[in-house]
Amino acid sequence: MVVLKDGRATGTFGMLFAGGSVSGTIDMPFTIEGDEIDFRGTARITGGTGAYRGISSGALQAHDHNTLDGQNGVVSVRGFATY
Repeated sequence: MVVLKDGRATGTFGMLFAGGSVSGTIDMPFTIEGDEIDFRGTARITGGTGAYRGISSGALQAHDHNTLDGQNGVVSVRGFATY
């Protein structure tokens, strides 16, 4: 669940892959221009299942550029995780 408040997105995320899942937290200030939204901040991986059991990370640089309807996004994450 992600909360958008006071120009910031905070919350949790999950990603499902064939071999398991990865979950974590985000803290990303955002700006809106026209019909597009841009998030830039940090993500942290806090756990995983299956092949990703035991995964974790420090602060990862995260960026999400999207349309306001959420249908045309590009997400990038940079950094390292261990498991």
